[in-house]
Amino acid sequence: YANFELNVGNFIRPALALGIFSEMRLVDSSSAFERRYDAPYVLDIDVDIFAPEMDYIDPAYKLSKIREYIRGADFITIATSPFFIDQALALKVVRALLEF
Repeated sequence: YANFELNVGNFIRPALALGIFSEMRLVDSSSAFERRYDAPYVLDIDVDIFAPEMDYIDPAYKLSKIREYIRGADFITIATSPFFIDQALALKVVRALLEF
């Protein structure tokens, strides 16, 4: 189902339609990282945001903000794609995110 019906841009829609989640907020820009999110929330981390082409947002800043979001989350999922980011780098990022 996930590989044929859904993709990285629409995978959350079924959960929204079923009422599992009430809303989704995408954090993919410097201004979006400035927002605060009140608990309870589920944090879906797409490690691809640390791909080199996303370095227009400072990697250290992203790491710091995502760690902050991790501390406030009730549930966390982590996703990555070898098409978007080298998986050795992705593993390094995940380890760094979880070391605090």
